[in-house]
Amino acid sequence: MFFIFTDKFKNLIFEGWTSTNIGGVFGACSAFFVLTMILEGITRLEIYLRKQASRNPLTYAMSYADISDRSPLLRPLMIPPSIDHIRRRKIKYHIGKSVVRLFHVLFGYIVMLAVMSYNAWIFIAIILGSGIGHFIFSVIQRRYIDTIQDHVEETNETHNFDQSYSSIS
Repeated sequence: MFFIFTDKFKNLIFEGWTSTNIGGVFGACSAFFVLTMILEGITRLEIYLRKQASRNPLTYAMSYADISDRSPLLRPLMIPPSIDHIRRRKIKYHIGKSVVRLFHVLFGYIVMLAVMSYNAWIFIAIILGSGIGHFIFSVIQRRYIDTIQDHVEETNETHNFDQSYSSIS
């Protein structure tokens, strides 16, 4: 088998998805370009959910309550509201990761079947969509997701520094 540059295809992914002109091929290429970009976004979303699910439960309190509302004695303690709250949060992230994984596999197999049509135009659209999607979503990940993670780590380091400093005093 080899890739062919053609403006015709028959039963591309689903029965009845057939094209006999360049407009149909362009539409299919556009659809797979966007689908592959979405697939890259889903990959980044999986990374984000994995990071959030593996977060230390003692850092959850930062997002639930304003620390300045606490008394000075309790302010350095990052105590979550309850164990049930932690359990519900873990279950929520697990369900979210499962749903995102389902769409990741679904879209991945659809893209794989499109490549297996051996239409060179569709293959090029998928490669371009993957590259541009990776570029866009990696910038978003670095700007927002990693920044949030770095903030949590800095807060934990500050918290540990405050504890060690207060024990010396």
